[in-house]
Amino acid sequence: MPFMRSIGGGPSGGVAPCSATPHADDAAHLKSCGRPGDRPNGLAAAPCDAILGNTLFGRWWMRGFLSVGVLGVLAGAVLGAVAAVGVAARADFDYYSSTFRASGSDMAALGVGYGPEFTGADSSVVAPAAYLHTSLGDGRFVELVGTMLTANFLADPQWQIGPALNFRQGRKSADDAVVERLHEVDDSWEVGLSIGWQLQDPNNARNRLRLGVDLLQDVSGGHKGLVADFTALYRQEVVARVDLGVLAGVTVATGDYMNDALGVTAADAAASGLAAYKPGGGFRDIRIAPLAVLHLSENWQLGATVGWARLIGNAADSPIVRDRGSENQIFASVSLGYAW
Repeated sequence: MPFMRSIGGGPSGGVAPCSATPHADDAAHLKSCGRPGDRPNGLAAAPCDAILGNTLFGRWWMRGFLSVGVLGVLAGAVLGAVAAVGVAARADFDYYSSTFRASGSDMAALGVGYGPEFTGADSSVVAPAAYLHTSLGDGRFVELVGTMLTANFLADPQWQIGPALNFRQGRKSADDAVVERLHEVDDSWEVGLSIGWQLQDPNNARNRLRLGVDLLQDVSGGHKGLVADFTALYRQEVVARVDLGVLAGVTVATGDYMNDALGVTAADAAASGLAAYKPGGGFRDIRIAPLAVLHLSENWQLGATVGWARLIGNAADSPIVRDRGSENQIFASVSLGYAW
């Protein structure tokens, strides 16, 4: 079965199309289309030299230029949208923005998400969704998932490791009149480490599995805690234009984070009537989200996901959740992506 499938037809000019099976000894084909895995979106691509230049320096320069430019635009758009919606967008933005994660494609995507007003809320809001993946060569890349920026500096086909930077919005107010009387939860900037392992089908890179963990420590004096997010994502081509998959995850956090986000102080209890509560560290939630990707053309993709998260342990026992919110958190998103 050909490694690359063409929806829009192959490139012209006498170069073999990328839908043809590449051979290791076919220098012309490898120069044009790359080795298996270089174009993992499963669609035909224009010759690499026509896009990135004829030299290694040219390819790295172009990739770096595109990375900085697209990343700046997307990061500005996401943080601007977060500021614009203010208190209405306090959910974890990576929930809305993970549809295209681990697709393997160089891609920029924007969309809209719908989910809980804050962790534990039973009210929902609209929030932005954004994704960027841009290759730096040899398996290295920069990736933006919602408000979390990560990089992989390891030149390995399976293992990924690099720094992570995340913006986690707090809780300044709430639609619920009782929760509104509780202490404010400050915004937090978090830094840490992103580790991943992925496996892809050698005959079709649209079929892939990724396991990962993002370890994020607050460094801005917000919640002052550590949040660890473990994820598993699987995607598979089901027909020429459609991929289906599922994202599962579990979040673990220290007591500092849990107490800030879900605790009720003595002053909170007096003001709100809720019972005082100081949660310890542990599991925050488990979640699962089926996803679908429609390949509209060689470059354009439409992605959608609908997910369910369940607060567990000390998080579920919080009066904010038990008395005023919900253990069940529903989220969804639709995003339009451009792959190159």
